[in-house]
Formats: sequence, structure tokens, C-alpha cells
Amino acid sequence: MNHFKPKHTIITAHPFDPLGTKVGGIETHVRQTLRYKPESVRMIMIGIDDSGQLPLGEITKKSISGIEYDFFPVMHGSNETANHVAKKLSDSSTLNFFLGLFKYARKIKALTTGLSYSFEIQRYEFAWFLKLMRLKYVLITHGDADPNQPLDTLLSKYWFLHQFNERHAVKGAQFIYSVSSEQTKRLKKGLSQASG
Repeated sequence: MNHFKPKHTIITAHPFDPLGTKVGGIETHVRQTLRYKPESVRMIMIGIDDSGQLPLGEITKKSISGIEYDFFPVMHGSNETANHVAKKLSDSSTLNFFLGLFKYARKIKALTTGLSYSFEIQRYEFAWFLKLMRLKYVLITHGDADPNQPLDTLLSKYWFLHQFNERHAVKGAQFIYSVSSEQTKRLKKGLSQASG
């Protein structure tokens, strides 16, 4: 068994269970990151426990493809509702996860104490929590939604809120990684206008 101390810790916060059934671009990225992380890196995944059995606000050792990571659930979910599209805010897993972050805010803050860490997010909304907790973060953004395509999420009703959150998250990030060259150009233009 390995007992070396990791050189760096990556804390990642996403409203899903890596061992659950939810699928999508972000979920695939996170699972791949957990599977292929260097041995010298510790991963702490803040997420949702779909088993309904794990203690909330506590670290549990989990593994994916034989690679161990620390799982810190802030709410319980289920495999049945993991891919469910919310029709109202109270049913939104993103909103309830966001509230869960605040419920365990002190413990999440304590996770970073004395560590060389990076806090990584891919949802703009979570930047508000990190800013209030005075935690630095790295933002990974995805391709822009096609305005000509209907959105099958609450964003179709609250698109202005998505844009507001994006500006805030981009402005406060230490580093920004974009998977879309067109989005990169747009974000750079927006940042230069905001600072000008």
C-alpha cells in the first residue's frame, strides 16, 4: 500500500455521483480525471451520493477503475433521478447542490487547510460559493449553447441568470480553460471590455 503524501490536491465540485448513472460532457470529463490522475495528486470530489447510504459532509474513500479518490457528498440523490430534467427551481439538482455546499461550507473550507490545492469547477453558479469562502478556483468552460436550439433545461427560462453567472465566474477565476476556440475569443473580448 502507498503511504506517500500527495504533492497537490485537486478539489472538484459537481452535482452528480461519479459511480452513478448520470451522463454528459462534464460527467465524462470528471470520471476521466479521476481515472487518469497522477499518483502524486490527491482528488477530492464534492458531489451527490446516489446510493443514499453515505454520510453527508464526510470524506469516504471510493475508487473508479481501481483508482482511489476521496468522495465528499453534500446531498443524497438516486440513479432514477440522476438524468431527470428539472421543470422548476425546487427540483433542480444544481440549485440543491449549491445549497448543500453552503450547508457544509466550514468543512469544505477546512479541506484546503495547509494544502497545496486547486479548486476546479465547471458550473458558473458555484463561483459565488467559492468567492464567499475566499477560495481560489480554476474554471473549465464548455462550448457555448447554440441560441438557435431550444434548451431542455431551466436555462431556457433563466438565460439572463446564466449570462450573469458566467461573467462573475470568469472574472473571479485564477485560470480559465475553454474547450471551444469561439468561446475563448468571446470571453477574451468580454474580459478586455470589462477591464477597459
